[in-house]
Formats: sequence, structure tokens, C-alpha cells
Amino acid sequence: MPKPLTAYVKAIELFVARLWTGLRWVTVFIIAVLAYAVVVRHGLDTPSITAYELAMFAMTVGFFLAGGPLLLQEEHVRMDAFYTRWSPRRRAIMDAATFALFVYIIVMLTTSVSATIDSYVTGQHTKSIWSPPLWPLKAGMAAGCLIMLLQAIANLIRDIATIRGKPLS
Repeated sequence: MPKPLTAYVKAIELFVARLWTGLRWVTVFIIAVLAYAVVVRHGLDTPSITAYELAMFAMTVGFFLAGGPLLLQEEHVRMDAFYTRWSPRRRAIMDAATFALFVYIIVMLTTSVSATIDSYVTGQHTKSIWSPPLWPLKAGMAAGCLIMLLQAIANLIRDIATIRGKPLS
């Protein structure tokens, strides 16, 4: 495999692995925000106007950003009843063939980038009392789609190397 492709795979996989480590803190953040909401609502009798929406935003962005790391760790759904019995080469052939199904990621990416730009230009906000802008949420969705696409390409390169009998280390 050409050195630039090997370097691409290693760089993307390192970035995605570090992203996964950082995403663990999103869960801690969501728990802290919701705990705060419970304390101020029941302890101080003052409901928070931001907590639930902030937690929802964090959860949505975290969900989208987790796509790449889950793809790296091969945690996505597949037919393991057959897949686990196959040789590494046959698995790589199947994985490479299913890469074509990632067209939906490209559609999601282009749609979310367009929605982010529209949201930013028009100043779109939620309809809640807090009324935060929506473009950061949509940008997080676009970033998650981009990261998942980049990881899918890295996986495809890895699969092609395996099919050729020269798996990447």
C-alpha cells in the first residue's frame, strides 16, 4: 500500500481514537447538567430553562460524533453469524463491498452542511425560552458525518490492503 494511504489510515485512526476518549466526557457533562437541573428544580424550587435543552444538544452531537469511533472499533451492526466464520480476506471483501452503502453518509454530510449554513445565515434559534442558536448543533452533526466518512475511507483502504494479501499493521 502506498505510504500516503498508510499515513492517512494511521492519522485518521489516531484522531478517531482520541475523539472517542474525549467523547466519554460528553456523558459526564450530560449527567452533570441533568443533576444540576434536578437540584435547582427540587432543591431550590427554581426550574432551569437551559438544562434539558443543553443536555439534548450535547447528546445529539455526541451521538453523531460517536459514529466514527464505533466504525473504527467495528461496533456497528452486521451479520456476525456468518462474518465471524469467514477468513480475514473474505471479511475484507465483504466490508469493501458494503462501502458502497456509505453513500447515505455523503448525503447526510452534504445535507447537514447545507442546513448548518442556512441556520447560521438566517439566525435560526430554537423556540424555547432560552432560544439558543441551532447552527452549532447542526455543525456537530456535520462534523460527525465527516468523521464517520473519513473513518469509512480508512477502513476501505485497510480492507483493500487485506484483500491484496498485505494487511496494514
